[in-house]
Amino acid sequence: MIEFFIPGPPVAQQRAKTRVAKVPGGGVRVLGKYDPEKCKNFKSHVADVAFQKVTECYGPDVPIALDMVFFVQRPASVTIKKRPLPIKKPDWDNFGKGPSDAMETIVYHNDSQVVDCRVRKFYADNHPVGALLKIVEVKPQEVQNEFSL
Repeated sequence: MIEFFIPGPPVAQQRAKTRVAKVPGGGVRVLGKYDPEKCKNFKSHVADVAFQKVTECYGPDVPIALDMVFFVQRPASVTIKKRPLPIKKPDWDNFGKGPSDAMETIVYHNDSQVVDCRVRKFYADNHPVGALLKIVEVKPQEVQNEFSL
C-alpha cells in the first residue's frame, strides 16, 4: 500500500480548453487542447509530492485501487449546522481526475490500471486542507465473488 497527503487546496479537473486560430475566409482551425492553468499547477503539485513520498511504482500489469479523500475549505458563510457536508460544486469525480493523471509513471504506469476507485470530499473542519491518497494492489481472488448477477 502507498499512502501520502497532498497539502493545499484540492483543485477539481475542468474541461480541457481548446486553442483555435482564425483562418482566412471566416473559419477557425483547432490548434490543440490544454489543461486550464490552475488544473495543470495542481497536477504538477501532486506529481511533485508523489515523487518525494513514493519509493515504488506498481508494474504495468498490476490492477490497483485508489482511495482519495479531499478536504476542502468550508466557506465562511456556511456553518456546520447549515451544511455539514460539501454538497455543492465541484463534483466529487472531478476531484479524482487530476491526481489520477498526475500519479502516472510515478505510482503506477497508467491510470488504466485502476480497477476500483473511491473518491470522497469533506470539509476540512478537523483536518488540514488537502488530499489523502491511498493506492493498493487489487488481488483478483479477493474481489472475484464480490458481485453476482
